[in-house]
Amino acid sequence: MKYNYSDIPEVTVRRLSNYFHILKCLKENGVDFISSKQLAALAHTNAVSVRKDLSYFGEFGKKHIGYNVNFLMKEIMKILNISKTNKYIIVGYGNLGTAIAHFPGFKDENFLLKGIFDINKNKIGKEPIEGIKVMHIEEIDAFVKENKIKFAVLSTPMNVAQVTSERLSKAGIRGILNMTGRHIRVSSETLVFDINIVTGLEWLSYFVSKKGDKR
Repeated sequence: MKYNYSDIPEVTVRRLSNYFHILKCLKENGVDFISSKQLAALAHTNAVSVRKDLSYFGEFGKKHIGYNVNFLMKEIMKILNISKTNKYIIVGYGNLGTAIAHFPGFKDENFLLKGIFDINKNKIGKEPIEGIKVMHIEEIDAFVKENKIKFAVLSTPMNVAQVTSERLSKAGIRGILNMTGRHIRVSSETLVFDINIVTGLEWLSYFVSKKGDKR
């Protein structure tokens, strides 16, 4: 049984991404089949959750055999819409933006960097990556429209995160990967995914303290 978009829990989509990267690693190591229990162990979840997550989108495994690694990996790519190239821009070319721009993982997963934007006049016009120059944010509206950009990585200072995100939404950006550390609000037509390193460390701090440090 397939479910409607609104029925899919957000945590399921996050786990699908995790499953995909695990399957990709398994394929690279010559593994052809994997059970829900084995996949769950690698994903730090349980077999019931794995089967439930996948059941939202169809039937992918076979009883007593498990999942075909290559087949399931391709199906998850279709679900996540990463079978084709997705173009994105970076807004805010400081230390974090620089690191993101040079991170090879995005391109490996069909995310293609098309533009970099900042307001620092000392950065405007420079070409840190072959074929991609740093442009002033005033050029963003036309660029997004002309290149049909849907995604933006926001890595500006916190004090301008909100106003910049509003501008991105109005320009036509449909999804913002927010790495500023500040909560932002935009139009309902634009989705925001927050990546906050401090929140991650706080999460680790809580669970490490509850487990107890036995060393």
